[in-house]
Amino acid sequence: MRTLIAVSLASLLAGCSHWPSTAQTPWTRWSCDNGTRLDWRYADGSQDSVEIRLGADASPQRLKKEPSTFGSTYSDGVLTFNDKGSEGLVYRVADDELLAHGCRAP
Repeated sequence: MRTLIAVSLASLLAGCSHWPSTAQTPWTRWSCDNGTRLDWRYADGSQDSVEIRLGADASPQRLKKEPSTFGSTYSDGVLTFNDKGSEGLVYRVADDELLAHGCRAP
């Protein structure tokens, strides 16, 4: 009976080890010159996409990395986030309106 329990437990634990991890990168919170709060984080380990939230109650939006001459640029065709290391900005693509600028860690 003990052997059966031990084998069952080992099988159960081995099966659980194949489940993908759900741990996500914590949010980086920046304050912007226009008073907007920008939260952002890498959406995957390759840093090919980010999730951003503009404002405390905003839903996250996923943006994909695009070619950039300076810093890192991420966009979904509607919003663009430009990260220059310790500072960033977000603008709306359709009309180039700055939604958050001069964003940096408080």
